[in-house]
Parts: sequence; structure tokens; C-alpha cells
Amino acid sequence: MKAAPGQKVFVYWNIRKKLFSVVDYKTRRLIQHTDSIKLKDAVFKVSEVRRRRVIRTKCKNVHAGVVGLVTNMAAVFLHAYYNPYVNETFVNARGEALHTADKVSLRVTNNSAVVLYH
Repeated sequence: MKAAPGQKVFVYWNIRKKLFSVVDYKTRRLIQHTDSIKLKDAVFKVSEVRRRRVIRTKCKNVHAGVVGLVTNMAAVFLHAYYNPYVNETFVNARGEALHTADKVSLRVTNNSAVVLYH
């Protein structure tokens, strides 16, 4: 099964598969693994409790991702990133916190997650 345009999803980086995991927002069921997906009306999510656990235990777990509606729309994107050891939220290239974005493009480049926003 594949995420449909307009479907609300939660997307996170799967470090074992080196792909993005796409989860249906309502049912919490895994829909697919993908190397790219575009979302609109996006909200960047970070669980502070789980983030602290990552820092304390140095053991990675799913605690951050993006919620949005699947789209095929193209746009000019800017880089965003997240590092739980450095930032409490997703940030832009200037280090400014990002909480929402009109559009987000997530893709894999050289086995790494790339997050772009508009």
C-alpha cells in the first residue's frame, strides 16, 4: 500500500532501513517505506521526553518526525535539520526553530535523511 494524496501521515527517518517510514496518522499503521515524500500543511514534531531519553541513554529511538498531508506539489525548498544532541526542535540553516511549514520534502541522499521546507 502507498500513501494517497491528501492522506494525513506521520513521517520519520528509519535508521535501520535508511528510508522514511510513513505512518497513517489516524490508525498509526505503517503504510510504506520510501526514499522520498512531499507533505503540505506540515508540522514538525519532537517528543521532548523521548528526546531526553536519547540524550541520557545515547540509544536512538523514534521521537521526531513530520505530520502533514501527502502531496505531489513542487516548490522551492530550503534545508532543515534535526539533531537531538544539539537542538530541541527542527531548525533551519541559520539555527532558527521550525515548527510548521507550508510544504516539506523528505528524501534520502547518500543513505542520509534530507529535510527540505517551504
